[in-house]
Amino acid sequence: MTPGPGARAVLLWCGIRSASVVDAGTAAGARSFGGTKMKRLVAAVAAVLMVAGLTTALAPAASAAPAPARAAYVTALYQDYLGRLPSNSDVTFWSAKLAAGSPRSSVAAGFADSDEYRLIRIDNAYRTILGREPEAGGRASWLDGMHRGILGTDDVDRAFYQSDEFYINSGNSDWTVIAALYQHILGRTPSFEESSTWLTRSSHLSFPPGPGTFPTYGLDRPLLVTSIYGSTEAARDRVSVMYSTYFHRAPDASGVVAWGDFNLANGDAATRSGLTSSDEYYALAGLRYP
Repeated sequence: MTPGPGARAVLLWCGIRSASVVDAGTAAGARSFGGTKMKRLVAAVAAVLMVAGLTTALAPAASAAPAPARAAYVTALYQDYLGRLPSNSDVTFWSAKLAAGSPRSSVAAGFADSDEYRLIRIDNAYRTILGREPEAGGRASWLDGMHRGILGTDDVDRAFYQSDEFYINSGNSDWTVIAALYQHILGRTPSFEESSTWLTRSSHLSFPPGPGTFPTYGLDRPLLVTSIYGSTEAARDRVSVMYSTYFHRAPDASGVVAWGDFNLANGDAATRSGLTSSDEYYALAGLRYP
């Protein structure tokens, strides 16, 4: 989904000009994990886990797990989401929630939607996409957009890919930005046919406002980024990286298909929380932190 007015406002606030010429509505990324929406998401995760050959404790059965297993699981979540080990009070807090019956899916979602994790993702987007350190006002504005529910973690990446800054850094031409997007998002070089197709499909006439202006012909970057980032290939690549991070293995064929589809429908945060609430992840946590 392309960032809506909220994303463009944050881009301008951060000094990153947006090339947005289409508006698919406000982003739905920062979801509330409670009530009916949470129940629907849990049901969707359960279905994908079954197809992918993974199982998860989605019901309040986590209290049956021994205390060391709960502590290992919490420790793994801290390491994999936040890149650090938890304090004793952190372990006690989350372990108590699990012991009281909170499903692992809601605990994992708490990490995926935490401010600390969101800031990690924001900082990483600045460094890997724009090639620079974030400014304080910029990162605060992106986080505020997530708090207000108009942005999700995925939307920051997509907005940066659409920006003038990325376009200029990538060679300041339509051909070079297509090549850069393929490398960043798909990890490969586009063929000549692919680049030509995108130039044809994504080019458009724009009409600047005001007297004395003339229409220009150029690349519809929001359409281009949305199409590449939202492709099946890109989603499966993202899922493959998650499997490597969380399970330390390559995904099986059914898993990458099922979770790739889930990622396209529900976004990055929901996919991560689904994978890290699985029985496989829970068992591996016990081996990593015995």
